Amino acid sequence: MYRSSAYIDPSTFIHQKCVDGLCSLAEGHRKELLAKLCNARLWHKHSHIMGICDTANNNWSQTSYTLLLSFMGGLHNRKPCERLSLLVPYNVIMRENSALYNIEALLMGGSGLLDICPTDSYTNHLRQEFSHLSAKYSITPMSASEWVTTRIYPHSHPLLRLAQVASLLHHKGLSMSELTSCSRLDDVKRLFATPPSEYWRNMILGNSTHSGAIGTMQSNILGINFIAPIVYAYGYATQNVDYQQRATTLLSTLPAEDNRYMRIWQSKNTIAKSAYDSQALLELSKKYCIHGRCEVCPLNTLIHDIDKAKRLRPETRSKGQNHDN
Repeated sequence: MYRSSAYIDPSTFIHQKCVDGLCSLAEGHRKELLAKLCNARLWHKHSHIMGICDTANNNWSQTSYTLLLSFMGGLHNRKPCERLSLLVPYNVIMRENSALYNIEALLMGGSGLLDICPTDSYTNHLRQEFSHLSAKYSITPMSASEWVTTRIYPHSHPLLRLAQVASLLHHKGLSMSELTSCSRLDDVKRLFATPPSEYWRNMILGNSTHSGAIGTMQSNILGINFIAPIVYAYGYATQNVDYQQRATTLLSTLPAEDNRYMRIWQSKNTIAKSAYDSQALLELSKKYCIHGRCEVCPLNTLIHDIDKAKRLRPETRSKGQNHDN
């Protein structure tokens, strides 16, 4: 029976005997198991991405844009970000890419969040620009009430997130050549290093010395959940094995996630040494443990097969010795 991970402590369905069993595996067996699970997780994400791609009429730039906005929204604003990506599509963004404030006007205005911004010369300029662009592209703005803007960390505020996306799209865009070139941690950091305009940094972060650019932790999350999966999916769609390999290589260079699932699997030994490993363990947790599918769990099956082989080995040697005598 399915048990929602949102309300149940993972320790109630990830059993200690499984943690012990994983730790007891020989390194070769463990690597083989984690590779199988990580590839399965990438495949599940690939299926989700292809659904977005089908909706986008196989436009990979729009697919990347929707997926990026989704993860930039975080837990609180994922759905409104996805809706915004369809309301203000990527091709419209690129047509108006000559100035950063054009993109800000489209994203801030389309989201409806300009309605909760202070009235000053900067925001008034954006409102005027959006009025023109919304008429030009028939954009009906969202309501600001659709967004979570209170009781969240300033660095997760949707206005700052949209400002970061606007800066990224203005300076670099989201071409597949740019995304497929990411094969290590430094590539991901470099891609997301573009800071937002000073106005939004000051408005959201105040006197903080932070540049307002996407930080290391968020870059890691985007590398794991955005870049690696879309490069893998694009590689599969274009039958480019090199891109698929590049996705797994990228995961192996990113640090392992630290979350409630990982803390249980890592409680005895540091099994997950990279995001490649932690993604494998998340696949195990979310596809098997949380559903109580122990009878088909690949870890359980592997441990059972190894134990069976160990039990048979002495018997086989004994029979061989008797035959020789």
